[in-house]
Amino acid sequence: MNELRCIIGGDEINYPYSIEEFIVLEGHLVVAKHNNERSLLQSIINIRPDAVIINTSLETKNLLELCKNISEQKIAPIILIGNQLETHKLSSYYIKTDVFSFIIAPINRDNFISVLEFSLSKFQQIVNLEKKVKEYEKQIEHRALIEKAKGLIMKIKGMTEEEAYSMMRKISMDQCISMQRVAKAIIKKLG
Repeated sequence: MNELRCIIGGDEINYPYSIEEFIVLEGHLVVAKHNNERSLLQSIINIRPDAVIINTSLETKNLLELCKNISEQKIAPIILIGNQLETHKLSSYYIKTDVFSFIIAPINRDNFISVLEFSLSKFQQIVNLEKKVKEYEKQIEHRALIEKAKGLIMKIKGMTEEEAYSMMRKISMDQCISMQRVAKAIIKKLG
């Protein structure tokens, strides 16, 4: 795994080693540490780390808002660390956010690194899927534009669907512009 840039939030966690030690021993960097939610969020937004690890010692309401802010911006996977009692108390809240893992203390280095790697992998999969969805939405939008323009040409010029599409494709190739731009121009002119 490449060198990761991690941000740690909340009180220092020692079980018997700190999370920072686990991260550094694995060859990664801790680029910021904060006990305050506001400064933690500001660092996350400015630095855009690869992972965010937060101790649930932060106030529950603030922690939930912080997790929502991070997840809405798709900055990095969030890993929470807490005790058994916090798991039951907070689990319903975190289901509503993009918290990738909740580790119950005490933890060891191997478990922490496994969770970190898993969270990074799942986060990247989600980001990639969201990109694909946006690409497909754009393709559908472009296709709809082309179909609308083609329909206008067929109606106004009395052409078949194939003839209208061929005309649009010829304009696109002759003027070295995309079919979407051709479709927009036709809709603007004829629609």
